Amino acid sequence: MKTAPSLPLALALAAAAPLASAAGHVLQNARLAVTFGDTSVHAFSDADRVDSISWIDSGGLVRANYVASGGPSHCGDPQEFFGQSYGEPEGTLPLMVFGGVVDTWKGTTALKGQAATSLTGFCDAAPSAATKTSYKLVTGAGGLNELQVTRNFLFTAATPVFNGHGLRAYVARVPLAAYPWVLVPNAAGTAVNQLNAGSCGADCEDADWNQRWFADDDGAGSGLMVIRSASSVAPAILSINNDSFSASNLSSVVLLQPAGGWKTTLSESEYLCFYDPVSWPAAARAAGRMPKGCAGTKP
Repeated sequence: MKTAPSLPLALALAAAAPLASAAGHVLQNARLAVTFGDTSVHAFSDADRVDSISWIDSGGLVRANYVASGGPSHCGDPQEFFGQSYGEPEGTLPLMVFGGVVDTWKGTTALKGQAATSLTGFCDAAPSAATKTSYKLVTGAGGLNELQVTRNFLFTAATPVFNGHGLRAYVARVPLAAYPWVLVPNAAGTAVNQLNAGSCGADCEDADWNQRWFADDDGAGSGLMVIRSASSVAPAILSINNDSFSASNLSSVVLLQPAGGWKTTLSESEYLCFYDPVSWPAAARAAGRMPKGCAGTKP
C-alpha cells in the first residue's frame, strides 16, 4: 500500500529541497530539481539542454553531480550536453537535438514542461526533423525520484534513410569519473552485467539487453537508471560510450532504424530514476527490480 510521507519527513524534505537556477526553466518536486537552458551556465537558452540536476537521497543529503557537458562552444551551446539526440554510431545522421539548434520552451507548471525544436533559424546545421519533448515530475511517493521524458521525432514520408544504425533517443550525459559503470540486464533476464564505459571511446553496442532499463552507477550502489516506458516498443539496442570533451558517460538507448527508414512520427518515453543503496538495495538490484521511488515501466 502506498503511503504519503509523514509530516516530519515532509517538512524535512521541504527544508532540504534543492534550489534550482532562476536563469533557466525549472521543474521541481520535494526530492528532485531539474534546470533546463540556464543562460547563467551557457549563453544559448537551449530548452532541452539540462544544466543541473539535484536530488535528495535516502539520507536527506543533496546530490548534484549528475550533469556533464563540454567541448568547444557551438552557437552558444557546448558541443556535448545532457539531453541531446543524434545518430549512432558517432558521426552519423540523424541530428535531432544538438548544439545551436533552435529549441524553445513551450509552457510549464512546477512539475511539467515542454520543449520543441524548429526547422528554421538554426545557427549552422538544420535538424533532420523537428522534435517535441515533454518532461514530467510527480509528487506521489511511487515516482518521487524520477523525471519522465517523452520525446517525439516528427519524421514524415519524405524523411530519407540515414547513414547510421539508429538514433540515440535521449542522451543522459553523466560525469564519467563519478559514474563509470553501466549495469545492463541481459536479454534472458537471468543476470545483470556490469560494463565499463571508460573502455568505450567509440560506441560499444550491446544487443544482449532486455530493452527495458540500464543504470549508470558509481560502483558503490548510487547512480542514475534509465527505464524505458512500456509504451516504448521500437526495437532498440544499448550503446555504451564515453566522450572526452565532456569527460562523460553517454550510454544511451539507440532506436534501430527500419530498413526503409522512419516515415512517420517516432515516440520514445523514458524515466530517469535517481537511486542510492537504500532505495535500490543489493538484493533488489541482483533480481532486476526497480528502485523505490521510481514508477518503473508504466506507460
